[in-house]
Amino acid sequence: ARVCASVVAVGAVGCDRAPTIADGLYYGYEPMANLSPHDPGAYWYRENEFTVDNGRVHLEGYPRTLINGQVFASASDGGFPVFEGSLEQVAGRTLVSLRKVSCDYCGELVDDPLPSRKVREYIVFFEPTGAFEVDRVTYHLEPNASLHWVPRDAAVNADP
Repeated sequence: ARVCASVVAVGAVGCDRAPTIADGLYYGYEPMANLSPHDPGAYWYRENEFTVDNGRVHLEGYPRTLINGQVFASASDGGFPVFEGSLEQVAGRTLVSLRKVSCDYCGELVDDPLPSRKVREYIVFFEPTGAFEVDRVTYHLEPNASLHWVPRDAAVNADP
């Protein structure tokens, strides 16, 4: 007899179903071109927040810069794309369908104004660590401490 059920990555896997992504907030880091010509060592990226809620997907990208080990949030450079979509299981694979619904500080395409009419589908790749990849960006339940931006005025745990 063949045994198929196991736990892989973020969701359960069985003989008839592909792995899936559990409801929750996931963090991914998408490299960008350096937008700091005065600082060629700056690392620009989008800190993406990928939210899954009952099969619905919401993805927001926030431009960040890593300079000398310190993370800075961009107020406008790099744009702030927002996507909406869904998870679907097709032929033993998990797919994410996404449509760009807004993008602050982004150039708008004349042939496809926002919200976009174009829906893009991506195959989800699962990793043994529990992470998953969508469109070349790997997502985790916990943010990467060295890339995660924390507002300077955020409360800090202090011993009384």
